[in-house]
Amino acid sequence: RCLGAHVWPWRLLLYTPVPSFVPSVLMAKGGVLLLGCSGGQMWPAFFVLVYSFVALSMLQEGVALLALLGLCLCEALLSWLRPELCWLKTFHRVTVLIAMGAIVYALRGCVEQLYCQLDDFYLHPRRPKEWTLCLAGYC
Repeated sequence: RCLGAHVWPWRLLLYTPVPSFVPSVLMAKGGVLLLGCSGGQMWPAFFVLVYSFVALSMLQEGVALLALLGLCLCEALLSWLRPELCWLKTFHRVTVLIAMGAIVYALRGCVEQLYCQLDDFYLHPRRPKEWTLCLAGYC
């Protein structure tokens, strides 16, 4: 049933391009973070922007998307643990959630393939998982 390409390496490296809206959403998220930071608290915002730029320029396709998703998860966690870092808390959290949604949408083919494999192997297996050798009608 799961006839798509394997998630690693083919689906992530070849068949999951970075859509044009992902860098735009990341720039908007970084802009909100920079606007909300002040003084000595600019370093986390600067690090987030540099990490996003490096991930998009140095990593390929789906691997870059996974790195950016990890960054968004860490940024969301930091936003809830240290809300004083950005005085535009609510707006920043919304932009982080939008960025995570955009990245997961870009990774939808990988998510669908992983779900299909999980369903085929564990949830609703339709074929036996042990190997048998049959010769001339004897198994």
